[in-house]
Amino acid sequence: MTTPPEPQDFPQQPTPAPPPLNEAELRGSDPAVEAPKEVQLSFWLWIATAALMVVGALLILTQRDVVLAELRKADTSGLTEEQLQSFATISVVFYVLVGVVLAGLFAFFAIKMRAGRNWARITLLVLGIIVLLYQVIGLTLIGLLTALVVLGGLITLNLKPSTAYFAANRTR
Repeated sequence: MTTPPEPQDFPQQPTPAPPPLNEAELRGSDPAVEAPKEVQLSFWLWIATAALMVVGALLILTQRDVVLAELRKADTSGLTEEQLQSFATISVVFYVLVGVVLAGLFAFFAIKMRAGRNWARITLLVLGIIVLLYQVIGLTLIGLLTALVVLGGLITLNLKPSTAYFAANRTR
């Protein structure tokens, strides 16, 4: 019985270099399946939603006195003034942080959605419905504007060209 030859006994062939990536491959999208204008419009509506959420979060910073007044009206007889002040500050900071984080998530999901990721589309649909309901209940001017932009984003994500785009990207 003979032993098989060692790999170093074979002459080494140079490995050809792979072809360079084109711009569409670098972006992570298929050039044959370009995002339709409905998806592009939806992307910008979701980016606008994120911007409006940041504006709304920053406007909450001006509402600390309103929160404090509402706390004083509520049954908070067991709390000192210092505790009420602290709770109002913590509440405002919490809402600002939540608003900024949600805005960042909306922007992230919008980028992934435009690239054809159906999971991002579904996430935007679910989060969009939640934000829409929340903004309609709150009924502020910025909330109403945010609700209208979210509604536009929800509609454009469900138009026929958008649905076809995500179906084509699912098979790729």
